[in-house]
Amino acid sequence: MSKKNWLIASGSIVGTISVILLLQILFSPFYDQPATANASDGIQEGTLVVSAVGEVSAEPDMAYIHLGAEAVDTSADDAQTEVNQKMEAIRLVLEEHGVEDAHIKTAQLDVYPHQQFDSQANGNEDAQYLAQHILEIEYRDIDRLGEFIDDASEAGANRIQQTRFVLQDSEAAENKALQQAIEKTVGKADAMAESANRERGEVLQITDQQAQVDFPMQSSAEMAEEDSRTNVESGEVKITQRVDVVYQLK
Repeated sequence: MSKKNWLIASGSIVGTISVILLLQILFSPFYDQPATANASDGIQEGTLVVSAVGEVSAEPDMAYIHLGAEAVDTSADDAQTEVNQKMEAIRLVLEEHGVEDAHIKTAQLDVYPHQQFDSQANGNEDAQYLAQHILEIEYRDIDRLGEFIDDASEAGANRIQQTRFVLQDSEAAENKALQQAIEKTVGKADAMAESANRERGEVLQITDQQAQVDFPMQSSAEMAEEDSRTNVESGEVKITQRVDVVYQLK
């Protein structure tokens, strides 16, 4: 056999062996083909998957209020002393309104240099210090919240950082929103089944997500003037619940 013919024959043999090896690999029981993801994965045939959202509103029955006093003085000690005196009076108001110690905690306590720009001072003004003491108060008699703020203001409170209105127990409202969402899926499932000339069957699965609770808040503001009365608008707490329901399709 000539050298040229020998090379051609060798190439043919190598090619044939390669094809055989490839076929063996492809059809081997140990060969793992790459998995493919389909949109229908995890969804049982002959079913309907329906999503809906339920939303309910409720009147808040408790408020978290950040309230306290601040003072500015050329002496850090004097500023702190003034704040302490005001806070003692504020705590007496808290006691009069029946707020327990367990529902009061310090949210902020600061003393630091404070500089106010004065165009007339020509940079010669004395250094000043700001002392601040803010409490987080859990106030449960929400109908008297405005009265409490006025009483605290008269006692020396001159700062309100924020007020957040909440529900002491939101479970009932969350369950109501959940029930509403499930009921909404029934009409959707009926419409979907009818469009396919089928009927809605029994519920196979219900999946709910964590309820979203939106609490109304009052932005930070200065306390009301002495000759005015505070009118608190608490708004409503909104509870939103989303569910996914799987129905049998008959």
